[in-house]
Amino acid sequence: MSIPEGKINYKIISLREEHLPQIMHLQEIILAGLEDQDHYFPVTMESIKIQMKTLGSIMGVVANHKVMAYHALYFPQKDESDCNFGIDINLATNAMQKSVNVQVVLVHPDFRGNNVGYALNMTALQHLRKQKYHHVFATVAPGNISSLKLFFRCGFIIKSLKYKYGGKLRYIVHLDLDNPEINYKAIHYRIVARNAVETQQKLIKDGYYGIKLTDEFQIMYNKN
Repeated sequence: MSIPEGKINYKIISLREEHLPQIMHLQEIILAGLEDQDHYFPVTMESIKIQMKTLGSIMGVVANHKVMAYHALYFPQKDESDCNFGIDINLATNAMQKSVNVQVVLVHPDFRGNNVGYALNMTALQHLRKQKYHHVFATVAPGNISSLKLFFRCGFIIKSLKYKYGGKLRYIVHLDLDNPEINYKAIHYRIVARNAVETQQKLIKDGYYGIKLTDEFQIMYNKN
């Protein structure tokens, strides 16, 4: 994935254990700047270390030898019902075997506005296609506008709105890598406020899916 030019030269690399202190420092900076702590759950250094070795893929943007952005993929295990988001959208069991979650995308506040989150996501999607993964998921808090914008831009759509992680309201967004050109043109659409939970849940039950944010930060739902 080509990286947009900016004031600082930077590159995307696979992060290793030597980067763990910088990853944790970046997480502290992000947490300190959050207006709503519900948007992100901090991870421990030990959990990242395990993920690096067995359960996921971690990339980052490095500039001047510093980690300025962090992106983690997670490959859920069969017994992790809360992380197998295919269950939440009624995906066939055999299809869930080739699914993966975008666990987190963090960008240093001083580095935002450079399309870094988009570049990381698109790089990850390219790798997943080569590895023959089919379904990519993520969860997003309804109030997290920047993450919603990012995932919509990368081609994800809202497939569910549920309480996850012990009672936290989350959109479940999904991208089918086998059908990236699926027609998301708004034909039969509804505009709904993000806090209208029951209305959105009913639309999703009726076959609608969220395709974009409006200028007023409401969700456009479509049904082909």
